[in-house]
Amino acid sequence: MSAHQLEQAVEMIARQTTRLQALIENFLAVVHITSGRMDLDREPVDLRDVVREMVAHCQLAHVGPEIVVDAQEDVGLWDRVRLDAVVGNLVSNAIKQARIFEKFERAVSERHYGGFGLGLWVVRQIVEAHGGSIHVASEAGQGSTFVVELPLSLQTVV
Repeated sequence: MSAHQLEQAVEMIARQTTRLQALIENFLAVVHITSGRMDLDREPVDLRDVVREMVAHCQLAHVGPEIVVDAQEDVGLWDRVRLDAVVGNLVSNAIKQARIFEKFERAVSERHYGGFGLGLWVVRQIVEAHGGSIHVASEAGQGSTFVVELPLSLQTVV
């Protein structure tokens, strides 16, 4: 095996490991959500840091279109681990589009992307648990725009 082939194999293993980790995290989130045990570990979190780190991670792991980030300079009382899951799912699904917010719905066939169609359902549950909302605008061939609105403090959570 040449050095180039070895490098490609290592990159493929890293991508598959990342995908498997995301699947496991989504299943665990579904279990916590459906059992009513999704506790949020709230702490001061800078949303821009979460978004920038996740986008950088996803861009290193995947080849795809440019990801444009428009995140405000806000620090709120949020669960960092759950927000990582929200941003990771949004970035990986931004390319896919379609009927994306329903449980087990898939934007494309499993053959092309893998997964079980839980990612954006989990995203919506996490955002709503934080007292926020999520909206998407998609246009075929133009990409997707996801808008996540989160309250900065617990006092604004309904």
